Amino acid sequence: MNNRNDARTVEVEGFRDGTQGVDPSITVKEIEAQFGQRQEQENQAAAERIKLLEAQAETLERRKDDSQRHWGDLEFRTEGMPPQIVLPLIAVVCAIAAVIGEAVFLAPVMDGLGIADATLQLIFAGVIVITTSGLFEITKRVYSARTSDHLATDEQSTNGASKVAHLGGLIFLGVLTTLALVLVFILGWWRAEEMIYAAAVQTGPWKEFLANNTVLTRLVVVLLTTALPIFVAIAFEWGLNGLHLAWEWRKSRETYKRITKQLDSTQKELEQRIEGRDSRIRELEQMREEWKQAYLQNHELGQKTGAWQTPLWRVVLKIAAVVLLVLTICLLLDPITAQYIESGWMRSLLYGCMTLGFGVLYASRAIKAWDRPTAGQLYDQKATIFRSEPPKKDSEPFVISQSSPGAGNGKPPLGSPTEERSQAATAR
Repeated sequence: MNNRNDARTVEVEGFRDGTQGVDPSITVKEIEAQFGQRQEQENQAAAERIKLLEAQAETLERRKDDSQRHWGDLEFRTEGMPPQIVLPLIAVVCAIAAVIGEAVFLAPVMDGLGIADATLQLIFAGVIVITTSGLFEITKRVYSARTSDHLATDEQSTNGASKVAHLGGLIFLGVLTTLALVLVFILGWWRAEEMIYAAAVQTGPWKEFLANNTVLTRLVVVLLTTALPIFVAIAFEWGLNGLHLAWEWRKSRETYKRITKQLDSTQKELEQRIEGRDSRIRELEQMREEWKQAYLQNHELGQKTGAWQTPLWRVVLKIAAVVLLVLTICLLLDPITAQYIESGWMRSLLYGCMTLGFGVLYASRAIKAWDRPTAGQLYDQKATIFRSEPPKKDSEPFVISQSSPGAGNGKPPLGSPTEERSQAATAR
């Protein structure tokens, strides 16, 4: 919408209504209703995006609180310090190295089980070590979890069936872990006997050392094969938990920072949207007041000056001037036209038709504007009140009554307060 053209329309309509004695309150109410509708349209246009941003900000606020609470818990566990990464990583690497070493150490025993390929011996020995460590770790975790649940639960409210189920689960996992450790123990014993036998068929210091320290050899090999799976389970769990804590701590911190940044950006955009909507509404309110004042001022001006009509002789003079102008142009172009139309009467007929056509067209428009002018034409030719002397101070301004005689007939209205004040109407 072109606000400048609309303001111009309000001015000319106000002036026309003032000259015709129309009640200004009707048009003022229309202006208020129009701007009320435009304000409602602005609210509706911005409401969808504002509601979406409000919902997004609320969601981000909840996510920020959750991430801050989660990060706070991790900060409490790490005592405000970033969790370690190197030591847990070394523990995991050592656990993997222990599995490989145990598999290499027990691989020769697999020959007695009918597995001759060296690669398959390493794989099978590794499976045994991993299974033993896994069973030990599962038993330890289940025991810790169920012990914590048992301590947290009132013993009086625990029935006999739950106690039996709890005890049965622990016994089952304990038996499996014991069987796995016994298997590793037997494999270690087997490995020690194999070493002693291999040394017995050879000669040298190694044979004498193993022959003289058979008990020590059995103890070292059995303890080594039994302790390595336990070490793998403990070291791998501690290292993995440490790496997981470090990962969760850093991920939680980055999540908190990212959500905080998104929340700030969303809140800023929401504030900009609300401020933009309020600014446009304030502009509409200001424009409404400007239109109302412009309409009322021009309405008052129309009441003071009245609807003055231009004298007919001036309209006729303008029509004659236009006809003469067209005829002059035709005569000036006659030397050029003569090159194409040699006949003089044909050129005269052409000039006459052109002059008559333009003259009649302009005359019809001019007479229509003189007889029934539009609001814009009436505003353009509004009269001006001339004074022979300035008004006295603290005196009411001189107002020409619209109902005074002579208004609208081209003559100055009567009823001037003094003979010294003269009025004349001029059309622009």
